[in-house]
Amino acid sequence: MKKILSISTILAMSTIAGAETLYYNGVNDDSLWGLATTWIDSDGNPASAAPSDSSDLIVDFDRVNADMRTVYGAIRTTAINNLTVNSLTWQNIKTLTLHDKSSGAETKSSQFRLAMGTWQSTDRPVNFTILNDFKASAAAGSNVSNIFGACELNTPSTMPKIVIGGNFQLGDVATKDVAGTYYKLDIGNNGCQTVGGYTGPQYFEVGKNVNLIGATSLTFNVGNDSVAPTLETPSVMIKGVVNFEGGTSGNPIFVLNSRNIGSGTGNPSGVKNNPVFFVGGFNGNVGQISNFTRSSAIGYLGGLSTVVLKTADNADYTYWGSIYDDDTTDAQGQRAQIKFISDGNGIQRLSGKNAFSGGITMLSGTLLVGSNYASEQNHGDLTIRGGKFGNSRTTARTWSATNLVIGSNNGINGTIDIYVNSSSDFDKIAFSGAAIKDESFVDGMSKLIIDFSGNASTLIGGGEFKIFSFESTSDSAGFQSSDFISSTIIEKDGLNYTAQFRFDDGKTLVSDAGLYATFVQVVPEPATISAILGAFAFAIAVYRKLK
Repeated sequence: MKKILSISTILAMSTIAGAETLYYNGVNDDSLWGLATTWIDSDGNPASAAPSDSSDLIVDFDRVNADMRTVYGAIRTTAINNLTVNSLTWQNIKTLTLHDKSSGAETKSSQFRLAMGTWQSTDRPVNFTILNDFKASAAAGSNVSNIFGACELNTPSTMPKIVIGGNFQLGDVATKDVAGTYYKLDIGNNGCQTVGGYTGPQYFEVGKNVNLIGATSLTFNVGNDSVAPTLETPSVMIKGVVNFEGGTSGNPIFVLNSRNIGSGTGNPSGVKNNPVFFVGGFNGNVGQISNFTRSSAIGYLGGLSTVVLKTADNADYTYWGSIYDDDTTDAQGQRAQIKFISDGNGIQRLSGKNAFSGGITMLSGTLLVGSNYASEQNHGDLTIRGGKFGNSRTTARTWSATNLVIGSNNGINGTIDIYVNSSSDFDKIAFSGAAIKDESFVDGMSKLIIDFSGNASTLIGGGEFKIFSFESTSDSAGFQSSDFISSTIIEKDGLNYTAQFRFDDGKTLVSDAGLYATFVQVVPEPATISAILGAFAFAIAVYRKLK
């Protein structure tokens, strides 16, 4: 019997059959990516047509023309007007000896800059779509700094969007252990930051994973205050996982915000960037996540990078690298911060040096945060509206935060897990502020669930112990001890125990403000007792009848 192919299958086959690999030659004066004259085929012949959605584009520094146009010491190339290609690869990137086509001057440069829009086309929307993978790697032993998506004089309505349907890879396993190999790629211009000057795209999306290999740095200057991101419309969407793989040449760095607040030409003072990232998770034994908003005469002026963790069902990711708010603090004591929001279904473990202070919000999923930092960092407000928050390590610790903010997520309560080593060594949270109810808290219905893991049975019989401390009174919040419950049941010596809580608002004595717990024996409800007695009586009756 003859198999009938669907129209979609036929179209897919024709797309694959018609795929063409094109190499960048750099001979066009403006290097416009949408023109056939910018590309050659694998044999070095001029491309027969402009790039299309079946084109695999390759920028290979072993094949480019030495007489390329350079701008400020960089090779500038421009992608214009909604260009869509199948894949894009940058390879063998290294320092070349170039001759500027305008001045004829000789330049040595490894900088490759893919600009979106030009000084002459500020009114045209510029979107770049890569249907499958993007890969970029430096030649062995080369130190490279490139830009992907630099934008020039775009208005808010024409700021570009970059969408990559497949994986995004920076670095290569073949060179990660080669000394001197380093690749830094900026998404958007690293430095200037506002409409009316150099900036970055308003939106950047990766459909699968971001893979960072060896000594690499992926930095973002995405979004703009004029096109402000929200928790519904993020600046950056990474649907898969950010994977970190180190090498002897160095470890990867993932920079959320590379905006440099400056006061020079094209850098108006006071412009902040507050990017929002949707990420499927972070995974790896090494690496660094941070901001890098380098100071100028007027300082950083703050800014907040928000990472929304969208972990998938049954996912369990562990990141052992460091997380820093910013590379340093300016003279005014200001720096950009990092905030995490858990809004997925899986588990994310942040087990390295966690030095972020923008806060944590739990909506769903599980977020476990540990630290091997010498001094405990205050992480900002801990907001529990759903999901489960706890310690990623199997050693107890005292965790620092500002305020405990309690609410619910569509009627679902959140959980904090307390890890127990022994009766004298268990997780504690020290709040520099108070306990607060957020707008989702419903009196009599909303609860904060406190569960216990590890050697929790060692707490039985030891009396009351303090798990949360507050430095400010919480009397205005109106919390009751009954607002805190536990779902942990521990069996010991044939008896079941659970935790009972006492909340002290600090009104009488601020130093007493906190949440205290005591393990008590679980007493069955009257209905349960009646059912047990009824079953016992029935068993006796059956026994007597058999006798």
